[in-house]
Amino acid sequence: MTDLRLMVCPHDTVRNAEGWYLLLQFLTRNTQATFHFDLALDFADFSERYATADMVYANPADALRLLNAGYMPLAAPVDVYDEALLVAGANVAATGIESIHGASLATVESLLPTKLALLLLAREDVTP
Repeated sequence: MTDLRLMVCPHDTVRNAEGWYLLLQFLTRNTQATFHFDLALDFADFSERYATADMVYANPADALRLLNAGYMPLAAPVDVYDEALLVAGANVAATGIESIHGASLATVESLLPTKLALLLLAREDVTP
């Protein structure tokens, strides 16, 4: 039987840590693995150790870092949408996402939607 460690973002363990233990009990009973809960005491602890866990329930910013580190998503929210709005100057043709390749892009660099958008654009070989 395989032993797997799960870490959870501290945002999601503050109010219902016992719910995570119940989930791990369910997974252990219904799979070929034994699951262990690796509790992070705070965000510094979580950030330091989450990339060593076998599975991570992460906030969006950490999830993006994990994707970049080669982790594979197992589940995603359903019917939850974030939106990005691209506003182009009159000199940029609106023929598709390729039309912004090489164009200037104004964003708030530290925000998660910007980081996610740049990652997704890079996957399409578009570099603003």
